[in-house]
Amino acid sequence: MLTNTKIAKLSAKVGCAFTKYSDRDGLVLVVYATGRKTWKWNYRAGGRQNSLTIGSYPSFSLAEARETCMSLRAARDRGDDPRDALERMMNNAPSKTLRSYIDAVIKRDEQAGKSPVTLAKRRWVRDSIMSSLLTRPVSGIKTVMLVREVQKAVDAGLNDKARRSVGLLKAAFSLAKLEGDVEQNPASELGTILPPVRHKHHPAMTDPAAVATLLAKLPNRIGQRSVTSALCIAPHVFLRPGELRRAQWAEIDFDNALWTVPAVRMKMRRDHVVPLSGPVVEMLQSHREFCDGELVFPGNGRHAKSISENSMNHALWSLGYKNKVTAHGFRTTASTLLNEMGWNWDWIETQLSHCEKSSVRASYNRAQYLDGRRKMMDHWSRFIVALTDHGLGDRPDLPKPLDFGPAPMTGGGDAGTR
Repeated sequence: MLTNTKIAKLSAKVGCAFTKYSDRDGLVLVVYATGRKTWKWNYRAGGRQNSLTIGSYPSFSLAEARETCMSLRAARDRGDDPRDALERMMNNAPSKTLRSYIDAVIKRDEQAGKSPVTLAKRRWVRDSIMSSLLTRPVSGIKTVMLVREVQKAVDAGLNDKARRSVGLLKAAFSLAKLEGDVEQNPASELGTILPPVRHKHHPAMTDPAAVATLLAKLPNRIGQRSVTSALCIAPHVFLRPGELRRAQWAEIDFDNALWTVPAVRMKMRRDHVVPLSGPVVEMLQSHREFCDGELVFPGNGRHAKSISENSMNHALWSLGYKNKVTAHGFRTTASTLLNEMGWNWDWIETQLSHCEKSSVRASYNRAQYLDGRRKMMDHWSRFIVALTDHGLGDRPDLPKPLDFGPAPMTGGGDAGTR
């Protein structure tokens, strides 16, 4: 027989679209390769073998499935058609609440490996929805009710909240439709009331002289050591701030000068290998003397948490760069100047971890173009160090990007040109 503990561990057998697991009295749990789990009842009636779908797990708990199975057996023994009996039972049973379906969506996202930030925003959106709507059975929720809820956020200028609410409601009602609690998704057209998305570009510097001035200010800023170290390393590796600030020492291979950012923290959900230049390795090793926990950039001595999401930007603002540059903007700086230097476009895009649209090109392994990228990143760090020295007054001439481009190959070609 099945137990809740066993069910939680069940999965489809390798290579199978689904696998059936028996409980008792003809009750079967079908586990699909996609992870979906469905209760079915196998029974004989009129000399024929029949199968009836009861519902999905965990919407139907083990106890509820067994109880339903017993009721259906009793109906069959009375001479009733089990299918008609099940339909009557479902029609009389109240549908689940909106909150229960939203929680199911969040749990699914958690199992899919969504980032903690994404999950936290999902919960924030859920908790901002009117409690009277959350506790209402989904079968009693009309589109106009959802429109009023989303329109409140739009009218208040909270467009991001409105957009996230629409996405969450659509997903919740899609699950409700699959489970038979609603016939149509009342949230399907909510997107039409959202204002158009205005993409906001991250401020960035691309003038070497301005970059040199900024870089010279970073090491000597007064503030949290982890934030300072993160800001000094960011221009060299130009990871997204969320990918950088949650770094763990276990991800860094000092022997081979490689940093492997796991897929769970990457926007594109795949491991990302970052070649580490000499200056970056030195900065990390120096910083490690002050960090005895798992995190590279712990916040305020709390080793269980990294520096906060906006701490790097606030530090830049304190240096006088509000609305002029962001931590994310270091990526734009690197992309612009590396292209100006003449480095291979594929190497640059791979180092930025941009999604490759071509499925053939995207099939390369996670260390794609590693040798070329290592060379490029070494040259880039030399450029960053030279700019910093110029900003500090230790180097009179302003470094020129082209002086740090790919070295010529024998025969006149360029090692890393397009």
